Amino acid sequence: SQIMFSEDDKTLLASYKGTANAPGYIASWDVAADGSLSSQFKKLALPGGGITAFGMTPVRGQNAVFVTDPGRGFEVVDMSGANRGTSVAPQGERASCWASYSAFTKNYYATDAGSNAVREVSIDSNLNMKVVGVRTPPRWTVVNET
Repeated sequence: SQIMFSEDDKTLLASYKGTANAPGYIASWDVAADGSLSSQFKKLALPGGGITAFGMTPVRGQNAVFVTDPGRGFEVVDMSGANRGTSVAPQGERASCWASYSAFTKNYYATDAGSNAVREVSIDSNLNMKVVGVRTPPRWTVVNET
């Protein structure tokens, strides 16, 4: 699970893991001008069969969040109300965990703890995702030097 603020700092977001019987979601609280949080949270569903919300990062220039999902791959949760959320289950995905964004490449990155991969993902203005690269570093080898 992760906690973060929206790109404009007006919403506090927390990812909640789920199960196949009770899918995870993103909880959001509005942040008032005095810094206080709304008393009730809004439950934002994961699109496209999402199961387990885990890591997340804001989608730049959109009212949306890129969310990793160890049970599925990754989703974009649209917070604008326009219902543009999307989901991708990449080939070979086992346990996508953490997410990050690069201002240099303008792409998003997700680590996969189960397959030792880092996936590079582009997100267009309609919140459609496409895996544009997969990097798999070599696994560590323990050497006994006795």
